Order: sequence, then C-alpha cells, then structure tokens
Amino acid sequence: MSKSTRIGSYEPKRWRHRRTVVEGIEYDGTTECAQAIMEWSQGKFRPDDTGRLSALTPGGERYVSEGDTAVIGVCGEPDVLQPLVKAISYEPIDATDYRAPLPTHRILELHKDANATFDADRLHAIVDQLVAHIEASGS
Repeated sequence: MSKSTRIGSYEPKRWRHRRTVVEGIEYDGTTECAQAIMEWSQGKFRPDDTGRLSALTPGGERYVSEGDTAVIGVCGEPDVLQPLVKAISYEPIDATDYRAPLPTHRILELHKDANATFDADRLHAIVDQLVAHIEASGS
C-alpha cells in the first residue's frame, strides 16, 4: 500500500473492511442453480430479458456469471462476488459461526426458528448465536 499523500486540502485515509457475515450460493451455470438462487433470494435475483441471472444492486444491475457467488449483504441487499474478490476478501465459515454482527433478517429468522422448535439443543444454539451477535456489536 502506498504512503498517504496530501492532495490540496484532502488527505487520503485508510479504511478497514468490518467483519461481516454474508450468505450466498455459488452459481454453477445451470438452470437448477439459477432457480435455487432466485428462490433463496426471494426474487432479488431474477432473469433479465435475455435470460441472464441478474440483480439490482446498490451499484446498479449486476449479472451473475458461472463461478460468481450470488450473495445477500448485511443490509439485505443482493450483490455478486466474482471469484477473485471472494478469494481475497472472504473465507467460508461454519453455518453457526456468527461472531460478526448478524443482519436483521437473520435475527428475525432465528427468532422464527426458535418459536418453531422445542428442541433444547437447537434453542441453545440459537441463543448462542444471538449472544455472539450482541457481544460483537457492543450492545
């Protein structure tokens, strides 16, 4: 990384990407996988007029190519991770490893799951995830 240099009255600052947890499905190019992504994302990813899988992201319309990963971000927004970006910036985690803050939609899913189960071990796992979220967010 180059040394920061003042440019006029502006000085570049450095920013560290906060630890986040995103969920996604790696697209293998098949119709079955595209359908799974559309169902999982609740319609945030869909085919465009030409049949290519796409999503309206905060940065505009993005297409999902074979090898890309369709993700739902921490604010519930769809996005597309190219393989190189994913390899550099992300690492796979266990499905129960939520040391980073949970997105609101995930907390609501956990709450719904807790209401639907009477399995003590599952309830303990859900509570552990919520406690980890509270500790990570400093609340």
